[in-house]
Amino acid sequence: MPANKKLAIAVPTYNRADILDFFLQTYVPVVREHDIAIYISNNGSSDNTLEVVEKWQQQYPYIVCSTFEKTVDVDENVQKALSLSEAEYTWVTGDGFEIPPKTLDMILDILPDDGTHYDFIVTDLVGRKREVEEKVFTDKTETLEKLGWIISCLGCTIFHRNAIQNGHFEKYRYTGFGHVGVVFDYITKPGFRLYWAPDAIIVSLKSPVRKPGWGSYFFVNIFETWPNVIALLPDSYSDASKTIARRALQQKTGILRWRYLLGIRAQGILDRESYKKYGEKLREVTSDLTMMYVWILTFMPKGLCAVAIKTIEWFRRKNYQIRKALNPNLMK
Repeated sequence: MPANKKLAIAVPTYNRADILDFFLQTYVPVVREHDIAIYISNNGSSDNTLEVVEKWQQQYPYIVCSTFEKTVDVDENVQKALSLSEAEYTWVTGDGFEIPPKTLDMILDILPDDGTHYDFIVTDLVGRKREVEEKVFTDKTETLEKLGWIISCLGCTIFHRNAIQNGHFEKYRYTGFGHVGVVFDYITKPGFRLYWAPDAIIVSLKSPVRKPGWGSYFFVNIFETWPNVIALLPDSYSDASKTIARRALQQKTGILRWRYLLGIRAQGILDRESYKKYGEKLREVTSDLTMMYVWILTFMPKGLCAVAIKTIEWFRRKNYQIRKALNPNLMK
């Protein structure tokens, strides 16, 4: 049988062979039921990524991989992954996220069969603060203000083929959030339809290997990269709307919660120098209690924080694995 013509999954990856292996181990049994193709763009990885892909291609026929000879910008890799797809809709996701079976079924039910289409479908990420009910967005300003911070997650957006073929990817290359720029640039066109599906939830993939996250780019992405891509959006978005979207990433994603801050201290990213550099920006979007916690963390030994975060993550993974074994459709 041919691959599913309605929906495909696109995965940009780079030097994460172990994580990609676990990703495919998790995904293949789920997508096999619907013959959904997985398109992988390998960003010139120097590890054994290709060996991992070839192993899984032998087990599932609908895995397609393209490899850059040299490493390119992450936004170009995302565009390449999307462009490989032959389906009407393509769900782009980082290899650190999991699409539970229940969520996949929800999305397949949402895809129109009456000749109409959505330009984008947006899902939720577990743990994020949901405030907007399910609806079809047709106003670009409302979409930016209410969903911009959610779309920042590479895993929450499904692209229609028209958006892939006509999106202004080059404009937002080298921004680090190119997929966000493409979405909000595209919906400046009149008549767009974006489906917000808050009950369709993706989760962090609980891989045995710890995912590096943003690493040394943590503060840069929050306080420099994200504001830069928002500022680059068309002038038809007001400065007030852009400000709402810029602050929402820091205020609503949970990225400045105690556990994440503990983790970046363990990596040495949070220290007295970074506190001095970004302290005022942190103060704009966090409480006094959080600021006190951050300040205290800068005096705590990195090694102690690393032990604490590894212990917390071990218990979280084990708890999730047990609950998922009892309930395969678990999303929270």
